Amino acid sequence: MRQARQQLLSRVDIQEPIATVIRDIASHYRLGRVRATRLIRTGYDDLNVLLDCDAGRYIVKLFNRAKSLAAIQDHAHVQLALYRAGQPVPRVLAVDGETLYRIPGHSQNTYACVTEFFTGHDFTRHRPQRGDLLAVVRLLAALHRLPLIITPNYDAWGTLNLPHEFQRARQNICAETARLVAPLADAVGDINFGNARRSVIHGDLQRKHVLKNDSGRLCVLDFGCMDYSYPVVDLGVFLALFCLESSEVDHARTLIGDVLAAYINEASLPAHHIALLGTLIRATWAAYLLASEMRLRQGDRSAQTHEWHRFALVNLNAFDGLL
Repeated sequence: MRQARQQLLSRVDIQEPIATVIRDIASHYRLGRVRATRLIRTGYDDLNVLLDCDAGRYIVKLFNRAKSLAAIQDHAHVQLALYRAGQPVPRVLAVDGETLYRIPGHSQNTYACVTEFFTGHDFTRHRPQRGDLLAVVRLLAALHRLPLIITPNYDAWGTLNLPHEFQRARQNICAETARLVAPLADAVGDINFGNARRSVIHGDLQRKHVLKNDSGRLCVLDFGCMDYSYPVVDLGVFLALFCLESSEVDHARTLIGDVLAAYINEASLPAHHIALLGTLIRATWAAYLLASEMRLRQGDRSAQTHEWHRFALVNLNAFDGLL
């Protein structure tokens, strides 16, 4: 447990103990006395802390030491823009108009932001219904319509980065993974998106990143893998990680059609991009299979990494030749 805590803390560069940093953040945002904190152990990127204090419950996000200030500013800017547009995302707190809090580190500054906590359950245990899928894809379309240009972000788990990651890893993966990933890496490398518009994309819209409360209200979380790319890539990620299940292969095409129709009703998508969806869905699973296997080989024994590896492998096999 102590080792896991240290691994989480290693994501950021802070001089003071994390308890002191959190207390100072609560004071800065005028949240009152800190009653309890909990480090959130899921995810691979930023350090997220659940904060219970006099003013209520909040999420403190301390951005990964590897992120540029421009990317961090983009994160807060996009989430604030979505909230102001009435989209179901947590409100980002600001003090005197500034959303970011600077924390001195040993060799660099770490930046943090605070968002309101949304009480609800995610969809890792509760399967999303058709209405949930359509509501979330409408938010995705709203995100893609934002008139913003942000700093591109490289994510080793990212679908379009599969060819590069496969070349780096191909000598260190098992034969089955190589067999499944190689044709999809080639396919992604051959994609020509043409002169189509790029936009802000979520990049990681999976089931634990959407919450639903008892009133049926949804909330989309975690824009840490946000990128500036083609909307169809984000739609492929959403279909691969949130919508499709290996147990319902027979209904996959109907589900994809429903989600695509709802998206196109809100935002445009070139016809030749729509034709790429099957490849992008499978390439997303391939990227997750490859990235999770590399983490396992590097000694990561976490439950989330094992689950991603199983999930990607099962789906690639279940949908082989069907998408």
